[in-house]
Amino acid sequence: MNKAKQNPEEFSPSEKIVKQSRISVDNISDLFVEFSSNLAEKLSINRSVLILNQQQTNQLAAISTWENGVVRDGLTITLPSESSLLIKVAEKGVANTIDSPVDFSGNFFEKKLLFNNESKSLTIQPLIYDEKVIGLVTLSSISGELTNKKSQSLIQEAAEQLASLIIKRNNKDVAV
Repeated sequence: MNKAKQNPEEFSPSEKIVKQSRISVDNISDLFVEFSSNLAEKLSINRSVLILNQQQTNQLAAISTWENGVVRDGLTITLPSESSLLIKVAEKGVANTIDSPVDFSGNFFEKKLLFNNESKSLTIQPLIYDEKVIGLVTLSSISGELTNKKSQSLIQEAAEQLASLIIKRNNKDVAV
């Protein structure tokens, strides 16, 4: 079932990727699924991982994965810090795009988490809110399209939407 992907030039970068009105802000996993599914309709994404900074430990933890529409959530996998590309991206707060799994400079655990056998390219996008990195979202693709500027712009804008909704959800928890 090969579904034709929209060319990144065919949609507006201001288009809402995460449509808050269609989902509950109560569940971060639902937000992440909406984010991943909608980007997969526009780009050839085959896997994404949501990684959040755990406030208690100040460590990065993978909390949900999406692979070709299949979601695994309820995770809290604390990521190893040794030779971690993810930590470097979080510290710099700047997206990193890798053209090939061969070029991946992170540790073995990160490579297994972020890529699958079909992955050709990867983007690690910081989730930034109020100039603070609250986590990362990674997207792997069966093509090299994640490296073009239009795709990067769309991913960055979608990540900003996701970060804002995650904070809104977390603030809701604090208010209760």
